[in-house]
Amino acid sequence: CAVVGRDERVRLFLGNCNAGKTTTARLAQERKVLGDDINLLEVRDDGLYASSILLGGNKNYKRPLHERYPVDSVYWLIKDDHNKIRVHRAGERLRKFSHGVFLWTPPRKMQQLGQDCLQVLARVPHTVRSYDLHFRKTTEFWNILNC
Repeated sequence: CAVVGRDERVRLFLGNCNAGKTTTARLAQERKVLGDDINLLEVRDDGLYASSILLGGNKNYKRPLHERYPVDSVYWLIKDDHNKIRVHRAGERLRKFSHGVFLWTPPRKMQQLGQDCLQVLARVPHTVRSYDLHFRKTTEFWNILNC
């Protein structure tokens, strides 16, 4: 799930099946939802960017197509009876991010897939903050994210 905060930066929400990705998108209120399932990530010299892709997930969101937003942070979702965040260490950040990301490349560029995967995964621990997000199924968790 990718949601654009009021600061025009993306928060990525990752997790196992039924972790709350669609719930997080539904609770986004006035924030832009790029998608609750599949999103496109792009590595640039100045950071990681996200954009919408019309594959999978709920199609009922007003998705801003052809717009790229810088990724601010990644949250690993954990449904709980309280809201809190816990910072990931670099190794944990890489492990959780790689678990929740599927990288695709056109068939004609298949030989570059491995290089693209390594490029994205190598940048994440250094450019994007990552957390566990324990959250209740209410809009209150947005307050601790400051977005």
